[in-house]
Amino acid sequence: MRRLYSEHVPLSAVGDRALLAALAERAIELAVAVFPHQHAEAAELARRAAEAGVGLVLWPLLPDHLGRWPSGANPVAFAEHVEALVREVPGRPPILFDIEPPIDWTRRALHGHATRRPTDRSARRATLRPVATRLRAAGHRVDVVVPPMVPFGRRWERLLATPISDLKAARVEPMAYTSLFEGYSGGTVDRRVARDLLRRLGAEGPAALSLGVVGGGALGDERAYRGVSELADDVAIARATGVESLSLYALDGVLERGAIEPWLDAFTRTPPAERLPEPTRRGAALIALARAVGAAFSVADSDRGAPWSPSAASRP
Repeated sequence: MRRLYSEHVPLSAVGDRALLAALAERAIELAVAVFPHQHAEAAELARRAAEAGVGLVLWPLLPDHLGRWPSGANPVAFAEHVEALVREVPGRPPILFDIEPPIDWTRRALHGHATRRPTDRSARRATLRPVATRLRAAGHRVDVVVPPMVPFGRRWERLLATPISDLKAARVEPMAYTSLFEGYSGGTVDRRVARDLLRRLGAEGPAALSLGVVGGGALGDERAYRGVSELADDVAIARATGVESLSLYALDGVLERGAIEPWLDAFTRTPPAERLPEPTRRGAALIALARAVGAAFSVADSDRGAPWSPSAASRP
């Protein structure tokens, strides 16, 4: 399975017949971001995608002042948005929960300026389970995408206000964005270490991995792939670890970087690597850090939280 995210491309442009035909030819599923004012547009896109034979996943997002991504900080606003959206869109499309800390906190954290947890204690106890349960009962598949450290221990969920354990998601997809591992690491991670981190994340046996980024992130300073060869390399590594369900962030960048066919072909037609990347000490240390934090932080920790490690973080 191959899935392509689209976050900032106007929904009318996403529904372009030639674009949908290119996706259908390569059996690429489309996960499209939908904000609360876009329900009618999403319904029209759903009809166009169905006519073109393209699978559509709804990716509900909120305005930045509400955190943008679902988390312990905004479960009520997110539920209201999602439930209004699925009433408007025909059929029972899958719903993607992009569970991350609020965007303002994430911006500060990625540059070393966040020392407290992203939410207060009551929000850290909040859950997205009720809306996920209602969606499943109505026939929708619920998928989850999360920052790469979250699967390394439930205490990451408390630390980042990213509740995923009780969602019973069809799949949980870590963001294995090698370009962001480099870009937000402050020099700790180069391409060699990023490739090793991707290998190690794939070796954890996730149901899927999200790769990227080609371009077009919500934070505005995301480092993108240097070229299509890095995407092909990431696909080859992920497949060699046994992960075949892959997502790519994002259509936004693909459309900005010239002809789309080389990017789509690299994403869908690259074979598994014959050899996996060599292990690196820094890659091993960063994964060990993710495990240690996931295991060590108590739910009774003070609101100061933990020192943030940009090299272990990612977005979008």
